[in-house]
Amino acid sequence: MKSTKWVLIAALVVALAIAVSACGGAAGPSTGGGGQASGGTIKIVSSLPEQGGAKSQTDTMINALQQALDDHGAKSGNYTIVFQHLDDSSAALGKWDPAVETANANKAAADPQILAYIGTYNSGAAKLSIPILGAAGPLVMVSPANTYP
Repeated sequence: MKSTKWVLIAALVVALAIAVSACGGAAGPSTGGGGQASGGTIKIVSSLPEQGGAKSQTDTMINALQQALDDHGAKSGNYTIVFQHLDDSSAALGKWDPAVETANANKAAADPQILAYIGTYNSGAAKLSIPILGAAGPLVMVSPANTYP
C-alpha cells in the first residue's frame, strides 16, 4: 500500500510539473493575446473528496500538490501559480456528490485563469466533469485515481 501511495504522489507531482512548465514563455491567460507572456496568475484547482473512505488518500494528494508548488516558489517563469482545492463531497452523502462535482467543474470552466484541473478521484465524477471542462477551452484535466476514459 505504501508503494502505491508514493507512486500516486509522484504521478501528481509530475502532472503538476507538466502543467506548470507548459505555461513558461507562451501567451497565457493574463496576457490578452499572442506574443510573449508578460506574466500574471495561473490557477490550478483540484476537485477531490474530503469526506468518506478516500479522505486520507485525497488529503495526501492535496498536500503533495501544495508541497510541489511550495518547493518551486509557486512560480513558472513570470507567472505566479495559485493552487485551490475544491471539495467534491458533501456531508449529506458522506462522499463525492454529483451536484458538488458538477458545480466545481462549472466553476473551473468559467475562470479563464484556471489552466489545470486535478481530479477527479471517482470515475462517476469524471463522467460528469469531462464534458464541462472539455467545452471550456484550454484546460487540462489530470486524474490521480479514476479510470473513466
